[in-house]
Amino acid sequence: MLFLARIRENETPVARSVYPVAVRPSHLCILVALATTSSAFAQNTAASTNAEASDRVATGDAVQNRQAAAQAYDRAASLYVAGDFAQAGQWFMSAYRLAPSRAALVQAVRSYQRAGEITRAGTLAILLGEAYPNDASATELVSQIVEEAGRSSVLLTVQCDGCVVEVDGRLLATRGAYLSPDNRHVVVAYFGDVRVERTAEGARGAQVLVEIPTPDGVSMQSNQGDGTTPPPLSTRDRGVRVMPPGVFWTGLGLTAAVGGLTIWSGVDTLSGVDAYEENPSEDRYDAGQRKERRTNALIGATAGLAFVTVLTAFFTDFEGDPEDDDRASVTIAPSTDGAMLYVRGAL
Repeated sequence: MLFLARIRENETPVARSVYPVAVRPSHLCILVALATTSSAFAQNTAASTNAEASDRVATGDAVQNRQAAAQAYDRAASLYVAGDFAQAGQWFMSAYRLAPSRAALVQAVRSYQRAGEITRAGTLAILLGEAYPNDASATELVSQIVEEAGRSSVLLTVQCDGCVVEVDGRLLATRGAYLSPDNRHVVVAYFGDVRVERTAEGARGAQVLVEIPTPDGVSMQSNQGDGTTPPPLSTRDRGVRVMPPGVFWTGLGLTAAVGGLTIWSGVDTLSGVDAYEENPSEDRYDAGQRKERRTNALIGATAGLAFVTVLTAFFTDFEGDPEDDDRASVTIAPSTDGAMLYVRGAL
């Protein structure tokens, strides 16, 4: 990799008829990019995974949730304008979960529709219709999306008393969802601490009803809801995101530290190349080979740590207290009439 051997022509060999060839600067650029982008990628992955894990409204401090929702909406609007509709839909949905609003839910539906994810758009359209039944423009959008999703997807309806419904690992806020056709989907109903699992599948355009009776011996309390208004999220409802943020940040710090050491090793290897070419010798050749092996090992360690750090993001609960952000921001956001200027900040 860093040291390549070739025979010098028309030159008397010294110790060995090989010499190292200089490393291209692009190798170091790759290392720098790996170290600097792992944090953003991991946090984006964690955020999108968290948004997709549930359609249910999050619990917590209302003021802090509204602040975090505004930040999520800003980011979603920017992604929408940039044409990244799938990511925009995830962030709009994250904003809705933190602080439910018609605007966030409408934009989530539109984003997934434009991303070509009609089953997701259809599921959220059901939620939009139930949450805002008297809104004329929302009802019009729901009709359009439901008609489109009904032609290409499977409409699942779950009937159970007082349960919380999960389909393919996503907690639903409604009892209906559009699913991909000709695939088996896992439907789970939670009756308090009791879990009942079923499967559902159907052809394109089919409607599937899954009835799940309350298990024997289970008594649903009144504060657990009637199934239409979901109860507060429990630790289990949040899925497998059980690691504290410290684990992720520790991994990120180790990745940055090893990445910095790798960059130093690469620079040191390059200096060895220059020294060898100025005065070729077997000792300097062997030293260069050792530096090459060291750098290669560090590259592997950096890549491994970055991978593990990204992986831990899937299991980390990042839902802490959002930091205060008093910076003003101006964003062009999509709207039913075209676009709107969205200004947020503190005076």
